[in-house]
Amino acid sequence: MKIGSFRKDSLFKILFISVFFIGFVGEIGFSEEISGRTVVETKCAVCHFQRDGMRSRISFQRKTPEGWEMTVTRMQIVNGLQITPEEKKAVIKYLSDEYGLAPEEVKDYQYLLERKDWIVEKLPESLSLVKTVCTRCHSFARTALQRRTLEDWLLHMDFHVAAFPTIEYQAGGRNIDWYGDAKKVAEILAKEFPFESDAWTKWKNKPNKPDPQGKWRVIGYQPGVGSYQGIVEITRTGGDHYKETFTVEYENGTKLSGTGVGTLYTGFQWRGSVKLDNGGRAREVHFLSEDGNTLSGRWFLPDHNEIGGEDIAYKIGSGPKVLAVSPKALKTSQGTATLKIFGVDLPKNLQAKDISLGEGLTVTKINQADDQTLALEVTIDGKAPIGKRNVTVGQMTGPELLRVYDKVDYIKIVPDSAIARLGGTTAPKQLQQFEAIAFSNGPDGARGTEDDMDLGLVKAKWEVKEFFRTFDEEDVKYMGSIDQNGLYTPGEEGPNPERPFETNNAGDAWVVATYQPEGARPLIARAFLIVTLPRWNKPPLR
Repeated sequence: MKIGSFRKDSLFKILFISVFFIGFVGEIGFSEEISGRTVVETKCAVCHFQRDGMRSRISFQRKTPEGWEMTVTRMQIVNGLQITPEEKKAVIKYLSDEYGLAPEEVKDYQYLLERKDWIVEKLPESLSLVKTVCTRCHSFARTALQRRTLEDWLLHMDFHVAAFPTIEYQAGGRNIDWYGDAKKVAEILAKEFPFESDAWTKWKNKPNKPDPQGKWRVIGYQPGVGSYQGIVEITRTGGDHYKETFTVEYENGTKLSGTGVGTLYTGFQWRGSVKLDNGGRAREVHFLSEDGNTLSGRWFLPDHNEIGGEDIAYKIGSGPKVLAVSPKALKTSQGTATLKIFGVDLPKNLQAKDISLGEGLTVTKINQADDQTLALEVTIDGKAPIGKRNVTVGQMTGPELLRVYDKVDYIKIVPDSAIARLGGTTAPKQLQQFEAIAFSNGPDGARGTEDDMDLGLVKAKWEVKEFFRTFDEEDVKYMGSIDQNGLYTPGEEGPNPERPFETNNAGDAWVVATYQPEGARPLIARAFLIVTLPRWNKPPLR
């Protein structure tokens, strides 16, 4: 559809555009025969003219793959762009590489790409007007993960005013000169997030960008389940497209394996989709370091982005490192323990005397030894000093990987405040995973000081109790329920004829965890939970 032939239903479609995003992240499956550049030059060129080698609008902005996906999807919904799924993937890949972001332009805002919707953003005072105008409707990171010329930032503001004419009346927007302030914001953003940058020029022209091919040692953590470690092998299938195979083992003994496919955008942004051998699926958003030796990020479930884990993979062959231990804490009174050390490129032919865990801990036997894992028998002196310990293997040291404690002093619920969302009919429910984490007061014996030690996940009894705003509230009865692993599942969206005024099942409550340490009094912690309405609009960038 050409510019100027705006259909009467287009505004309606813009207002609900986010509903229709299918989310390319993880849905990889490119055909090398399709050229993204060719599709842009044929289908995008219908509306975006070219002058002096620059194509209108397209050549004056830079974005992440998710940002370009949102743009292309909007072209489909609003402007009638006819494009096949394979062509769309090729266009997103081309635009992300040609007009993308450098690693340092992404790192401070990658939480949004990783679907960490619980992050509370803090903007500097210099961006207070941006906060007032832009973050009424979406996150600041969504703004910060793009770069534009001043002219294009101004056009971007014009689009907002034209496409969302009711914005002045929404989110308390009538207290500002919306259009006038939007123009001021454009000038601020053009300065803070300019189209041209030394970082992008340097990265785009870098001759030998890192290659993710090879074997990787992965160390990760999944809330509610615990730590895991394993091996991932990545091989190229063509261009920047790859396949992966992996096996991981959780600290509770659960083992998982599977395969996946992924694409590397802009030379460092990994987006993948994996399938477990047990039938489960997950999506990946990871970032390759500039030296190519680490691949870090988050994976999450396709329909429940709030459920997932974070990990970092170290390339095997990149040099010896001590990465993690299991368990992460040893109690002075337990006498002996089996301890596993996880690393990469560990030295061979180790003896017990080559491993140091600090004062009061003695390695008596090595039960397993290879270049990735050591399984040790350790004796613990009952008078071993309390505190964090370095783990030394030969000449390598993993700083403060191990904790030594005498008792659990208190527990915390993580997170201490959270939001879950109703659903099940019009939208998926948004779950909330809580964890009970044990703490030691540390060497100083005082709670809440810098030397307090996180001892890890403990098994607690979980309850939900009323947060009374009025004396007759019964939110807990309708909001949902929590299982004994700390996973809260909200109820269905309303209206509910059983509730006063047939309201929905929203509400707020205390989440309470009770942990019984051996030979000590029960420890109790609580967190605040709000159960609210569904999130109907779920674009890649929110």
